[in-house]
Amino acid sequence: MKKTILIFVAFLTFQAQAQKIYLKSGEIQASANVGRIDNFNQWQTSQFNQQVYCLVQFSASTSQQDRNEISKETGIQFFDYIPRWAFIASIPASTDVNQLNKYGIKNILPYEAKYKLSKQLMDRPLPDWIQKPGNEVEILIYTYANISNEQVISELKKHDYAFIAWQSESIAKVQIKESQIEAIAQLPWVKIVIATDAPGKLENDRGRTDHRMNNIDADYATGLHYDGKGISVAVGDDGGIGPHIDFKGRLFFHPVNLGMGGTHCDHVAGIVGGAGNFDPVMKGNGKGADLHIYDDYQNLSNAPTHYNTQGVRITSNSLGQGCNDGYNNSSVSADNLINSKPSLISIHSAGNSGNTTCGGVAQGYFTITGGYKAGKNVIAVGNVEKDDDIAASSSRGPSEDGRIKPEICAVGTSVNSTQPDNTYDNFTGTSMACPGVAGTLASLWQAYKETHAGADPSSALMKALLLNTADDIGNRGPDFIYGFGRINARRAFKVMNSNQFMIDSVNNGGTKTFNINIPTGTRQLKVMCYWHDLAGSPGNSIVLVNNLDMTVSSPANTVYKPWVLNNAPNVGALSALAVRNTDSINNVEQVTIDSLVSGNYTINIAGTDVPQGPQVFVVTYEFISDSLTLTYPQGGESFASGYAERVRWDAYGNNLGTFKLEISSDAGATWNVVAASIPGDRRYYDWTPSASLNTGQMLMRIDRGGVLDISDTLFSVMGVPTGLTVDTACGSNFHLKWNATPNANGYKIYQLGTKYMEEIGTSVTNDFYINTGVNTTDTFYFAVAALETTNGANGRKCIAYRKLPGDINCLDDAYNVETILPFTNVYACAANGNVPVKVKIKNIGLKNLLNLPVYYQVNAAPVVSEIIPGALNIGDSIIYTFTTTVNMLNAGTYNIKTWVHTTGDINNNNDTSMATSTVLAPVVFTPPAMVQDFEGPLFAPNGWKVLDYDNNVKWQKIFCLSGANVGNTHAAYMDFFNYQSKNAIDDLETPMFDLTNVSMDSVLLTFDIAHAYGPAETDTLSMWVSPFCNDNYAPLNYKKWGANLATVGMMNTIFSPSLQNQWRKDQVDLSAYKGQKVFVKFRGSNKNGNNLYIDNINLITKNAIASGVNDLDQEKYLIYPNPSDGNYILAMNSHVAKTIHYTIYNVTGQIIVNNTIEIGQGITETAINIAEFPAGYYLIDIHDGAKSEKIKLTKL
Repeated sequence: MKKTILIFVAFLTFQAQAQKIYLKSGEIQASANVGRIDNFNQWQTSQFNQQVYCLVQFSASTSQQDRNEISKETGIQFFDYIPRWAFIASIPASTDVNQLNKYGIKNILPYEAKYKLSKQLMDRPLPDWIQKPGNEVEILIYTYANISNEQVISELKKHDYAFIAWQSESIAKVQIKESQIEAIAQLPWVKIVIATDAPGKLENDRGRTDHRMNNIDADYATGLHYDGKGISVAVGDDGGIGPHIDFKGRLFFHPVNLGMGGTHCDHVAGIVGGAGNFDPVMKGNGKGADLHIYDDYQNLSNAPTHYNTQGVRITSNSLGQGCNDGYNNSSVSADNLINSKPSLISIHSAGNSGNTTCGGVAQGYFTITGGYKAGKNVIAVGNVEKDDDIAASSSRGPSEDGRIKPEICAVGTSVNSTQPDNTYDNFTGTSMACPGVAGTLASLWQAYKETHAGADPSSALMKALLLNTADDIGNRGPDFIYGFGRINARRAFKVMNSNQFMIDSVNNGGTKTFNINIPTGTRQLKVMCYWHDLAGSPGNSIVLVNNLDMTVSSPANTVYKPWVLNNAPNVGALSALAVRNTDSINNVEQVTIDSLVSGNYTINIAGTDVPQGPQVFVVTYEFISDSLTLTYPQGGESFASGYAERVRWDAYGNNLGTFKLEISSDAGATWNVVAASIPGDRRYYDWTPSASLNTGQMLMRIDRGGVLDISDTLFSVMGVPTGLTVDTACGSNFHLKWNATPNANGYKIYQLGTKYMEEIGTSVTNDFYINTGVNTTDTFYFAVAALETTNGANGRKCIAYRKLPGDINCLDDAYNVETILPFTNVYACAANGNVPVKVKIKNIGLKNLLNLPVYYQVNAAPVVSEIIPGALNIGDSIIYTFTTTVNMLNAGTYNIKTWVHTTGDINNNNDTSMATSTVLAPVVFTPPAMVQDFEGPLFAPNGWKVLDYDNNVKWQKIFCLSGANVGNTHAAYMDFFNYQSKNAIDDLETPMFDLTNVSMDSVLLTFDIAHAYGPAETDTLSMWVSPFCNDNYAPLNYKKWGANLATVGMMNTIFSPSLQNQWRKDQVDLSAYKGQKVFVKFRGSNKNGNNLYIDNINLITKNAIASGVNDLDQEKYLIYPNPSDGNYILAMNSHVAKTIHYTIYNVTGQIIVNNTIEIGQGITETAINIAEFPAGYYLIDIHDGAKSEKIKLTKL
């Protein structure tokens, strides 16, 4: 009977809550009154333009389609939604109110002034930032969409209120007397009256940093960068959200035509994954996650399908059902869902009933609100303030059946997050704590996948990691207020990344054991066993199905049981410390041990009662040492000068001494004490950087008794730019300007990209021109950040500026797109005395331009002035060629500036462009000459060119252990081994070779080469020549690849010549170009094979000489042809008959041929055949017993 009464009372409470209208000024509890209102004759103070502005409440939830139909039939216009089922609306004053019953309208109430005023404007003193001289205040008034801006301004003038500016379509900034605040709220055409935004106070960093999310999504390049990218979070709340640029590119509605609800879901979604695009301090906990938005619990009902089709892995519900509903059908559904999708996890708000006794016990116990969150396999989240104290409203556990609830806590008090129209607001409740955990989990999910080859984690593992690594606050061990503590993303990632977990299974009556060794310096061991239990029966008083029991044994065989709480329904029992005992109702058990001895500890998992096995479980463990970890700032952050930041750290124990906090502004050279005696139980300190501090050399240090930690890297303190605006917008050209930031010597400019604010340029002045990627038909968002480059300060981005469609100050604007020259570099021998100059002009203004004057100047020479005849219409471009040419016969650099000018041009910044042509005097070599040995300090050497066509791997100089000559060397080389761009071409161009006076028969370019070819495709070296000093190169008779190019054969590892015999001398014949001046290119063609080296490039000449066998001296040996295809002739000239022995070796020293021949007196020729062997180098050793000779064979 008692339980029935409790359920009935809860039902009545729920119904009462359903009838309330929740306004910031207070809750309205009203009985149905539509049938009691005859007309609106008495509502004169609520009327404007024959419309009655009022509150309309329905008897049930309505859809947008429902309300659209009502509007068509009645003329009622619905504006802002107010929970529950109510709207601010306008009703035609002539409406027959009695006819509205049929539309489900229950209440119509006057929209009074007290409902419109924000609490900030009702309290005294007023906020300092809105107060102006003469007892005046600057406020914002929200008006209605059916009242024009002109009417609003006219009404303001009637009442002598000063209009300042439109903040957006229906929000006006006005200045009035403080005494007029209530009077302006009484005007029927005023919807809401609030204070203007506090400067620089809006922030959500204190939630992120309290969760230690910044430790796994760092602000510095070498830190961790896990922000939930690629992870889908399904948020079930009060309907569609936005618009807000913090969600750009990552927001998905289900269904796609999901109606817009209240603003609760806007706030929740921002905590999960707001990007901080509009305000950079408003980032959510998983700013890279994809956000899927549903109404009510539709995210759970769609999860079985959307798990596969949308990749949903995390659900977040900041909704309540009944207080202390217990384990019911919703709980069963929740547990079944998780068991059906092993990588899905559900996060729920614990509830905001901690100030009530709806659970039947004082001090807010037994107040978990709803059945879904009473599930065993979900996570219910409590609400802590930013100093880790529990919020008074946060619902306490246990669940109705006595299990630990909430399981974990997160910041949910005074959390700033997204609201529609790119705004933010402060909300409080477990509704704000729940999405904090969901967003943090999204980032941890990404981290697991990226460190585990893309595999999804089991949600049982992620829940266990999250709970066991939570910071233990409140009572020692778990309790019914904080659960296992406040979430700590840093510790969770560390345990996950160290693989400090096991996943196994156990049957009924079975056991599993695991041994762990305690590292030196460990002060506490935390071990947790968790399992997704099967759904229980709502009719049972204990809903656990499979009961596992964990113990941990020390090396001395001391057995430690898990912490167990007393769930008896009285304050004394529920508030008591946990004791070590056997747990038979929870599917999570934790053992912590503080007094540790060295050696192995044994974890034992017993299948005490597993009626439906086997039961899969997770065991995870964490070692906590005496070391300190400074968690914020850790490096790369941009703090705003003069604004408070909460410094945070992690440490073991509350009674080990006080903390000392120090700051350095010179990269650690000197330190200053910020606070000398911070209490030992505190893990934060509020620090305000000096308003005059502007540096990128900041470090923070936390110290306890000589144990300390310092920021991982430098962070910045810098002013934040103000006053950003676009003062000119013409076509594709915008001009941004802002107030100069003190001590800044530069700025970064950002524009909203596909998902995030992206850097688009820098400026050394407090303005910036944008000439690409913008137009006057779309909306754009921009931000700027200040820099101080001498000390590396990178400031925080300012709040974004929204540029709406339309032109701004758009008159004449001739845009000099580019100066065009026919070449960038040319040798003097190919130079021209009449080089044309071209300029491309585009009209981006609002007027056609006629007979445009254009100019150019070469270096400091006189200015050339000409006229582009005719009209250049709006949006058109022209490439104009100046009739006056430039003489570039002489070597030198020709800097050519062109510009255009009209008297009405509003933007002189885009009138000028420049181009440069360089005429080079070539370096000349006349044969014979040693052209290059690459031992000089420069590369490319003087007169040489490296032509890198793909801006990737190119010809470079490198040191080699051995050259072709004795000793080490430097050589030019191509790193084909690491060159991923297959078929890419890179050239090394020589200086000019002057062959005009060569009198010898032949001109040869010789060079040493070393190469190993790769195991698959083979790289190529070819030679090209350009005669007549032009750029038309033709191939020479040299192109080798694979074994023909190689000097050492095939290698799988990076080749670098280390032996003299790994080099070969090659040559190319230039005799055909005698009498000319030529350039030669060494062309490397990449196949990602192995490295190629070139050295000792020489230009030689020679006359033809006899080389026949008949010229062979006595007692000499000759092998020809060499190189060959493997067929050689060994010629010998002997004065007596004798026996000759020869042996042929490959490059590894292996004998491949061993033979003896008899020769007679005079010349003898013998054939040698090694065609069956691979291409490469071989050595033949010839001896006759008296002398020997070694000759190198080259097989092609």
